[in-house]
Amino acid sequence: MFVGDRGHAQLVSRRWLDHGPWLLHRFADDISLIQFHDLDADPATALAQALPGHCRLGDNDTGGWLRSRYTPKYETKGLYVASDQTLRIVVAPGRVISEREMLDACAERLVGRYNAEKPIRVVRYAFIDPDDAQRHLHEMWLRDLEVWTFTSNGKEIRIDDTYDPSPTPPEWVRRLRKAEEKGA
Repeated sequence: MFVGDRGHAQLVSRRWLDHGPWLLHRFADDISLIQFHDLDADPATALAQALPGHCRLGDNDTGGWLRSRYTPKYETKGLYVASDQTLRIVVAPGRVISEREMLDACAERLVGRYNAEKPIRVVRYAFIDPDDAQRHLHEMWLRDLEVWTFTSNGKEIRIDDTYDPSPTPPEWVRRLRKAEEKGA
């Protein structure tokens, strides 16, 4: 369960909740509750349903939760621009940004929110190769990391701000939502 800005800040982004392999319940007072499996499922089925969500939300290289004593694996190197409180990272052609590096960038942003000397509000990745930017777009968008690239005439453009994919919940979540709609 995540409560208020403080609780949700432990996530890589609020978008993460809408796009996970779980059933998300939202309540008044900014409360988000994640259900990892069908409560009526047998134990083996419940485990099979819950494991992907535990992995995706968990404390691991591909997870979306930042524990309070998070230890980065990679140093997030970039140019800090004080005027807009942005950490800008240029990505060379062909370079792959791992999900762990993205997680480390999210941790840098979280810690940076509270740094009076060098506050970080945004982490921006600028990909030299537009195809590389497209390949990273979904995972970076989920983490609320900005994705920029260049047009053929050299103009820098942002591409994550118009990206808005529909969630693709697992079958058991679609089934439960359909049952809720019928019962409502």
